[in-house]
Amino acid sequence: RLVLSRGETLDSEAGACDGSILDDPCNRAGDSQFIAALANQLECLPPLQARAFVMRECWGGSTTEVCSALGISAANLWTMLHRVRYRLRAGLALHR
Repeated sequence: RLVLSRGETLDSEAGACDGSILDDPCNRAGDSQFIAALANQLECLPPLQARAFVMRECWGGSTTEVCSALGISAANLWTMLHRVRYRLRAGLALHR
């Protein structure tokens, strides 16, 4: 279970996702092991990066919405998302 902010969480048992994560693992939302692995990888990220990723990729927030909520620039968001995707790909590669 990853705590994002103000009580928001990503629960590895819930397995719900509305957007695309990496290679569209939302198609695997029923795979509780994958969701647990994703939540575990997100917990290893700096909190701001994890929140940015979940807000953008899972909740479908726009760049403007995410940047406003987190107090960052669009360029900073795209850099963070690139770094997060790279780390998640490496960390989740073992799960496949």
